[in-house]
Amino acid sequence: MSCVSLLGVKHDGSHIGKECEECGTKHRVLESLPARPFSRSALDSLREEDSVKFVRGVGWFFSGTADDDVETTEDIVLGTKNYARFLTLHETGWVVEQEDEIRENEDPEEYAFQRWQEVSQGASEAFHAAFD
Repeated sequence: MSCVSLLGVKHDGSHIGKECEECGTKHRVLESLPARPFSRSALDSLREEDSVKFVRGVGWFFSGTADDDVETTEDIVLGTKNYARFLTLHETGWVVEQEDEIRENEDPEEYAFQRWQEVSQGASEAFHAAFD
């Protein structure tokens, strides 16, 4: 199954565990994250972790029924002291779609926030293009 990430790079699932020739990222599953969509409250809990400097979802969807109005996301931007990562949920778990190293002179939270803005803008454009 082939897909185009929110960054516009086409991946077919075989990219997991390999360095991508298209985007230069080593796509891998982050085993430290549960292999399920994040709710807003789950992201709030993740934000409490000492190593997490920034985390925000990209695109929110209602799951379940009208009795279960929980919004979830399958795309997040996660910032740590050293990296800003765009992650997408696959069947195997949360996969690193894009990873940027944060330089010493850069603020990790601000850098990850900028990545989130870029990814969110790309998601918005892709959503609108699908209905044009």
